[in-house]
Amino acid sequence: MEKAAHTGASVPPEAGPGRSCLYQGAVVHRRDGAVRHRLRYRVFWLLTDLTDLPALRRRGRWKGLPLLGVDGPGLLSFRQADHGDGRRDGLLDWVRQRLTEQGLAAAGEGPVLLLAMPRVLGGVFNPLSVYFCHRADGGLGAVIYQVNNTFGDRHSYVVPVSGEEEAQGVVRSWADKTFHVSPFLPLQGGYRFRTRPPSAQVSVGIRLEGTEHDLSAALTGSAVAVTPGACLRLWLRHPLLWLAVLGGIHWEALRLWRKGAPFFRRTPPPGRQASPGQSIG
Repeated sequence: MEKAAHTGASVPPEAGPGRSCLYQGAVVHRRDGAVRHRLRYRVFWLLTDLTDLPALRRRGRWKGLPLLGVDGPGLLSFRQADHGDGRRDGLLDWVRQRLTEQGLAAAGEGPVLLLAMPRVLGGVFNPLSVYFCHRADGGLGAVIYQVNNTFGDRHSYVVPVSGEEEAQGVVRSWADKTFHVSPFLPLQGGYRFRTRPPSAQVSVGIRLEGTEHDLSAALTGSAVAVTPGACLRLWLRHPLLWLAVLGGIHWEALRLWRKGAPFFRRTPPPGRQASPGQSIG
């Protein structure tokens, strides 16, 4: 049953019933300093309402075929085990546990929406996944940025959303960098986030500051309703999305190495699953 309470500024109008939808767009990176580097890749994401997975499952089927599967097979698919701490079920509980640890329990009492690339033909790699956590009144209360590296490590940054940010529709926050991502960036400095929550458009901007190797990254996308036809069209445009993502990461790493970018050894991930951030709005 669709939830009538799912109304608010961050509801994608193109998504139809419920909140889940697709976004098609691009990722761009810009590295400044002694070694300059640019990249841009076209990709797509799935915005998943973790509080109403059955609705997403119904909308992804066509004549009994799962063009978008939920915790099961599909041309495209969403699996809870690809996120959080890897548990097969209960991802919503994991999100709320992380919020509670940071004193933000009320921020997760309403809908929780996850923006991430879906599995494509069973494969997936998400460098970044973003959770938009809503209060019981439907307002945006917190954002969680979950980062994966190619070593199989995962860490999250939990940031509160102020009333001013919610009114402006732009979330500005800061978090100290505590997790190794790239061998060409040191474990120092911090992230400055600038995020526009999901609506007809979505954008997430991240700037690494406090080092001599400043990096800016951004993703932007336009909403597309979850329909069997949309799932098929996006698959035809990106038939092996996860391989393109992983291949792109290693290709860009080779380009950086050839440019003489300094190399930093991997450090173990923090002992905790999430680190706190702060609003700077």
